[in-house]
Amino acid sequence: MKSFYHWCSKGLKNDLFFTNDREFIAGMNRIAACYLYCMERGRPVRIVAFCLLNNHFHFVLYGEEEDTILFMNHYWLLTAIWIQNHRKERLHGRVELGHWKAETRESVRDKVVYTMRQTLEAGLQVTPQAYPWCSARLMYNNNESVMETSGKMAEMGVREKRRKFFTMRDFPHDWSVLPNGMIWPGCYTDTVLAHKLFSGVKDFMFSMNNGNVDREVNVEIMAEMPSIPDTEVKHRAESLARSLFGRQRISSCPAEERIRIASMLRKELHCGHKQLARIVMMREEDLRKTV
Repeated sequence: MKSFYHWCSKGLKNDLFFTNDREFIAGMNRIAACYLYCMERGRPVRIVAFCLLNNHFHFVLYGEEEDTILFMNHYWLLTAIWIQNHRKERLHGRVELGHWKAETRESVRDKVVYTMRQTLEAGLQVTPQAYPWCSARLMYNNNESVMETSGKMAEMGVREKRRKFFTMRDFPHDWSVLPNGMIWPGCYTDTVLAHKLFSGVKDFMFSMNNGNVDREVNVEIMAEMPSIPDTEVKHRAESLARSLFGRQRISSCPAEERIRIASMLRKELHCGHKQLARIVMMREEDLRKTV
């Protein structure tokens, strides 16, 4: 069943995804590439909001959960390949991705606003609407002056496209490209769907000025974003399976033993339900009822 999902990466401590405008432009164009990647496979994802920052990124996507996973995994794969090919060093730390389903319209609004407010959350001296690597600039803004300087994809040759977009992908001919080589985000962002979440520009601006949204969504993220790698949590889970039940693997434990192990991991390591579900191989919904 299709729904809204908020995706984000855990902030890198010692590395950066994007270090300059060239890398941000490439990161923006990868969003377009992932959008088409899912479309071509008959697994469309609608991009409602996004924001790229130096050490992490946020997306609000609409679609089947599996399709949003496909989108985000492909985005991270392309990002890793780009860094490997254009930098002397790769990222040192492991990249953690988390996602949260928005159950209500209010929850979707909060996640969209939170995503667009990331420049403020990060302490950048720029408004969300003026930040070029965020979808906030598309909201209730005609961007006529920007579009006047853009060209069409059909006007570009194959070599020019490969040089600017670092891919052999054939983008739609009617898509617009800015002078700096960035595909205009309005080509792939579903602003119509984003606008439907608000009653108008006043409602949107009031929501954007509500700092309480940051605290509320942060609580949700911190509760579920893995703080300890899966390998370490799994090692501890296997240890508990042996010491408590005499079993060599989690897979040998019946449901009631897995639930007990999950409960102990949550108390001991403060793991979120998503991570626990992966480790003990149970449905997240079932764990939330008992752990």
